[in-house]
Amino acid sequence: MSGLPRTGMAARAALSALSGALLLAPVPALAAPDTEVAGVLDVIAASGERDAPAGAVAAGDAGSDGLLFDAQGAVAWVWTLDSGLQPGITLGARAQRTVRALPADLRFPASPVPPATRVETDAWIDRAGVFVRGGWGEVAVGSGPGAAETTLVTVPGLFGLAERGGISATGLAGTGIPEPGLSGSAPRLALTSVRIIGVRASLSWTPEVAGGRPDAPRPLRLPGARLEGVAEAGIDATVRLGGLEYGIGLSRSQGTLRGPALGDSDIDLTALSLRVDGEGWRAGLGRRSGWQGPVLGAHESTEFSVGFDSGAWTWLVQAWQSQDSLQPSSQRGVSIRGGFALTDRVLLVGGVTSAQRLPESRAISSVMAGKERIDGIVAGFAITY
Repeated sequence: MSGLPRTGMAARAALSALSGALLLAPVPALAAPDTEVAGVLDVIAASGERDAPAGAVAAGDAGSDGLLFDAQGAVAWVWTLDSGLQPGITLGARAQRTVRALPADLRFPASPVPPATRVETDAWIDRAGVFVRGGWGEVAVGSGPGAAETTLVTVPGLFGLAERGGISATGLAGTGIPEPGLSGSAPRLALTSVRIIGVRASLSWTPEVAGGRPDAPRPLRLPGARLEGVAEAGIDATVRLGGLEYGIGLSRSQGTLRGPALGDSDIDLTALSLRVDGEGWRAGLGRRSGWQGPVLGAHESTEFSVGFDSGAWTWLVQAWQSQDSLQPSSQRGVSIRGGFALTDRVLLVGGVTSAQRLPESRAISSVMAGKERIDGIVAGFAITY
């Protein structure tokens, strides 16, 4: 991934190749493929106060951050041919106004002073690719979910895209639970099998993931950093027993981190996800761990959520905790939200959220003189079509 132009060129090249193949394929007379269009739009906003200790916030950027938001949208076109093959196109975009740690302050060896933060607003294309489905599975080329995201068993949430990788309701993006893989939205080749006895496997390969974009994996927040040769493999399974449905997903991602003063460092990330669905309730547990390079060190994070349904209402409680061994602070947060199904395609959401960065030693506590905390009220909506 090296910016929007490259992503667009990769998607257009893959789309041209697929279009050429379809034009050359024999099509019976009067045969018109069935077309299906589906999409999702998730928008959530938070407004609150940031209680930040001295030294942890960029000058002139303390206090209220105004309106923070995270929005994702995606659409897919799928054609069903007489042969049974289903070629398709996916397009998606994301926009954020959120609080991030300044890249220049994520340095090594880790300073006892916590990284400064500031509010950033970004928008980017995160899905632009083509795929072909058949009785054997799916082959996809372009920007989109890698194997780790594909095989993620979603922790219960109120948003469609959120459950596939994490829409932020906290305003503290980039410091909590990371994406399940390392490929971000860089162009990749992905292979996914069909389910056999409830089990599915997926592999993906991403030649290069460049830093400098807000959707880059956390180790790439350093200026000039890039990730090469990202390989992801995952497997997930679902089974129904005793009136309950159980799901488990396991994936591993690895690549080589390069950049000024970084040298070459192999990094990896393992994601484990569990979910149980019952009658009117669901619960999930997510776990991430791995070596994230010479700046962040060893990463460990855990998230848990439980949801309940009552008529048109859905109630959700989420909690998470995250720690990088070479950084001076950890993160944790909790969110309580309710959703009302206005129609079968429109969901309204509201609630409260709190996220914190906590010092990890007495020496750091004396520098921070406390902790950074964001408390706020969140509201949003989700639309599927």
